[in-house]
Amino acid sequence: MAFQPALLPKEDALSLNSETSKPSAADVSAHGIPNQKQKGKLRLHTFRLPALGLKRKVKGAHHRHHHHSTVPFQSDGATSPQRPLSGALVKTSKPPSKPSVNKREKNPKLEEPDRPIATDNPSIFACFMDASPSALVKLLVPRLPLMGKTVAWHALGLSTTSPYWDLKTELVIAMMRSLVALPKPGPISKAQHISLKDPGIKGRMWISKVPIPAPAGQETRQYVIDAIDSLIEGDKFDWAKPELSDISGEWTGYRAGVAKDAPQLDISEEEKYKKMMEEVTSPVTVYYIHGGAMYLMDPATHRPSVTRLAKGTQGRAFSLRYRLAPQNPFPAALIDAFLGYLYLLYPPPGALHDPVDPKNIVICGDSAGGNLAASLIALILTLRQMYPDGITHNGTKVDLPLPAGVGLNSPWADITHSFPSVVTNKDFDYIPSPIIYPPSGPEYPKCPIWPTDPPRKMIYVEDRFLLHPLVNPVAFKNWEGAPPVLIMAGQEVLADECKFLAKNMESKGVTVRYEEYQAMPHCFALVIDWLPVTAKCFGSWCGFIKDVVEGKEVGSKATRTLAKSLKEEDLKIGELIGFSFEEVLERMKASVEQGNEFHKMPSALVTAKL
Repeated sequence: MAFQPALLPKEDALSLNSETSKPSAADVSAHGIPNQKQKGKLRLHTFRLPALGLKRKVKGAHHRHHHHSTVPFQSDGATSPQRPLSGALVKTSKPPSKPSVNKREKNPKLEEPDRPIATDNPSIFACFMDASPSALVKLLVPRLPLMGKTVAWHALGLSTTSPYWDLKTELVIAMMRSLVALPKPGPISKAQHISLKDPGIKGRMWISKVPIPAPAGQETRQYVIDAIDSLIEGDKFDWAKPELSDISGEWTGYRAGVAKDAPQLDISEEEKYKKMMEEVTSPVTVYYIHGGAMYLMDPATHRPSVTRLAKGTQGRAFSLRYRLAPQNPFPAALIDAFLGYLYLLYPPPGALHDPVDPKNIVICGDSAGGNLAASLIALILTLRQMYPDGITHNGTKVDLPLPAGVGLNSPWADITHSFPSVVTNKDFDYIPSPIIYPPSGPEYPKCPIWPTDPPRKMIYVEDRFLLHPLVNPVAFKNWEGAPPVLIMAGQEVLADECKFLAKNMESKGVTVRYEEYQAMPHCFALVIDWLPVTAKCFGSWCGFIKDVVEGKEVGSKATRTLAKSLKEEDLKIGELIGFSFEEVLERMKASVEQGNEFHKMPSALVTAKL
């Protein structure tokens, strides 16, 4: 997510189950497109309140709930022990007593009881769900008028989104918006703490947790520092430089032939990896960087979506557990993303995998993870210019190749929120528009990790880096030589920056596929998975990944997918948005200087003429 969402100020979110609305394999084609012969059938869809055991059936005509793959979206409620990984992964045939998990560096241990986690929610927001009866009552009762209004407006066709969304989507997004878009947000530490809870592993997924040890020497860290300094406009300045750190990740694959609630096997991480590889039939390796506004979430929250990518590509995925802000501000997460890429290319002793051919790697990410994925490509391009003969990593001279491609889902490409869509598209999104906050931005209450010392405006980055191109991919201009890029976005608050990123990349000779989805919110495919458009989105995502790994010519193209019919309309990448690169930089500067007052100026909401 983006915009530092004001999650969980007093109560936690509601768990909504969509497993009952998932189609059988026969309902969806091999490419993830709903079978048209199923049109017109009536379905019974279910909202489930797990803690209370309540179900309410809603009869829905003229729409279907389809799904690109049948990966699991259930997980057990057991929380993995939060403790640091050992320095080396022990290979053994005997099952370990407990799996090792890497603890987020400097994450405070809050004095509050663990909350039960809903185990049947497919959404990446399941980590925020509190299914206790008292919490559900506290959550639902104040929102009954909102839910009633949402139902009435949808039935009468009075809401902006009623022509495009079914009732379930209207209710879910309205509920999410009421929890996230709050003028007075809750403590950052509480939201972060809850978002890091591991919902467990169950069903049709293989997960193998592995350590990524910090490399020997400081060369790798220094390369990132040098690249950052080289891209600073104007006078150089001294800044706090993070150290290297041991991090971790998760190998992810699709586990066929088991029930959706099958427990994970009680075997070692090495044996889990081997079991996963037995089912991998393509050379694809998806390097996945999760979203979460740079301070929330974890590979655990994104397991269903990452597993879906692995299944759809018949490959495997590696999901990075990077250091979170505000405890670890920029460029800690970027350094970790760089180390994760080098880990795939040049595995250290004790790693489970062999070196991965860069031609088989596609770097993917959603929201803030999309920012990091794009910034990682910008970093690699910069370093290849600075060090054409290669770099030194773990004491060895190595090449720094580019991956086969990049797949971005709703990337947060402008942290300054300078584009008009952050206001004009707010009715289609749950992400809060900056205009709901004071001019200086969200006023988070004091907590163990906020405010920082020294204070800063944004959670992710110190003020002097607010316009840096490795913080804002829209501000990077040297995209020449980048691999093919897929950018997918809804009609969301981040839509304009996604359009400009696509336009800017394509103008530098990069092959760009831009896909816009009418009336869809931020990261819709990861959140509202019951819609046919979600199956189409994942089908396109997986298709792009397979095509670039197989070396197929993908070609630059821009399309707009209509919400109901799924019909594609062709767009011109060069005409997606009218702003020039210079105009974007000026808007970003104005947004930083004026804060949220910038968006109250009529001129700020005018999209440039082509």
